[in-house]
Amino acid sequence: MLKRVVLMLKGAAFGLSNIVPGMTGGAVLIILGIYEQFVDAVGNLATDRERRREYILFLATLGIGAAVAMVAFARAVTWLLDLRPALILFFFKGLLLGTVPSLLKLNSEMRLTALRVVAALIGVAVVVAFKALERYGLSASLTAEPRSLPGMAYLFAVAFAAGGANITPGISGAYLFLLGGTYGPIMEALSALGRLTIRWEIILPTGLGAALGIIAFAKLIDTALKRAPAVTGYAILGLVLGSVYGLWPSEGVSEHPLLLALCLVAGLAVPLLMGRRVADGAPSPRSRAGLQPEAERDATA
Repeated sequence: MLKRVVLMLKGAAFGLSNIVPGMTGGAVLIILGIYEQFVDAVGNLATDRERRREYILFLATLGIGAAVAMVAFARAVTWLLDLRPALILFFFKGLLLGTVPSLLKLNSEMRLTALRVVAALIGVAVVVAFKALERYGLSASLTAEPRSLPGMAYLFAVAFAAGGANITPGISGAYLFLLGGTYGPIMEALSALGRLTIRWEIILPTGLGAALGIIAFAKLIDTALKRAPAVTGYAILGLVLGSVYGLWPSEGVSEHPLLLALCLVAGLAVPLLMGRRVADGAPSPRSRAGLQPEAERDATA
């Protein structure tokens, strides 16, 4: 029972990452130590009959926590980010940096090779590219009337991309909602749920699109982790390191440097103090599947 409560709280943290621009659900899952378990469950739910009940129980518990947090804190998150955005973003930077040691232990053989360095650089480049889009303000022109059929189709398309992005470390799903011009209406609809008002024209296409995006990207990432674990690990590392740059406040920083440093250190301490689940002996999805720890075909190894 306690494990279910803890998992639900982790789901709440994941849910909050879905509504905080700049924060990625994938990075949060890494911080919480359940990233591989999540992509394994989502990616193999339809195909692995033996473990389907285990997957459903895991995802349902996580999903309940995420849904409750998104509805309960939608208004508070937007208020806090408007009030002290730099301090919050520096705390997130610390959280991301604190996941680096765990990422370097994602596979038993993580020595540097040319291919893995390239994978990490590509990960960094992807996040830098998204940050460049933000600076050029490309989010302004892609809005649509949500009550119309084209509007709902647009909401679905943006949500599909955002759902997939949100489980990819380094890319913020909420930022893609901002980029697509749908963040405001979605946050208003989530806040309305807390008042028992359901805006179906927004909730339905957004929820369906995000769910399908998560499933598609989870299957892709799960396959990559199984076939090329170290290269995938370095690509994820690049996305995380790129996010440290990507989380730099767009409006600049006016807070006192000491406050920023304290927020950074506080964020850094969280994943480091959470310990290493590998040391506790919980087998990873790859080892449970009977895969070798270094099964990838690395031509430069």
